[in-house]
Amino acid sequence: MVWIAVHLLIATKKQHSFNSIIKPVSILIAVRNEEKNIHFLLYQLLNQSYSLFEIVIVDDHSTDETINKLKKITHTKLKWYQLPDGKEGKKEAIKYGLTKCTYAWVIMTDADVKMQNDWLSSNISKMSEEAIIVSPVYVEVKKATYFNMFQQLDFAAMQYLTIASIIAKKPFMCSGANLAIPKTKALELYQAIDTSIPSGDDVFLLHKYIEQKGNVIANVLPSSA
Repeated sequence: MVWIAVHLLIATKKQHSFNSIIKPVSILIAVRNEEKNIHFLLYQLLNQSYSLFEIVIVDDHSTDETINKLKKITHTKLKWYQLPDGKEGKKEAIKYGLTKCTYAWVIMTDADVKMQNDWLSSNISKMSEEAIIVSPVYVEVKKATYFNMFQQLDFAAMQYLTIASIIAKKPFMCSGANLAIPKTKALELYQAIDTSIPSGDDVFLLHKYIEQKGNVIANVLPSSA
């Protein structure tokens, strides 16, 4: 644990001064039955300190009010689509959404993620080369029960191990709730991923990329939960 803490401290100090990279990015979110989260998600994204982005949302056949809420939102940065009939699942939604993204870099997140207003800029500061940028995701404890606190500690440990493994050049897992990748590379990798398996969209993507000897970068200041 001391080794992990030291390496994270060094990486954090290196990252505190965001570089001057300026490039537009596409934020891609696959959603399903997110009526409770969609408004707050968009509020957070539209209040980011970095402004050169578009939001691409793909709805995976929601049965709640998600679509109706999206229909009522008009903003030049927002594009949303419904996953065509015959396709379903998060992997298919992401794969479809990638074809709708305008910009060369794509940042993937989830509808229930909470983020600070420098979330985008912290990711963009790492976009100097072709790589997958992996960021930690934190669990918010709404009620301080023993189970919830244990869950938070367990999840936090996984996030530390994720970042530490990348720093050690041995990445093995990541979270699709906080992941950045060049669009062309993502499209290529998703062609090789089995979309019939319902989970693992993030880890399968990472492992396919590692098989190609791709570079994986840790972003230790993602400012999201």
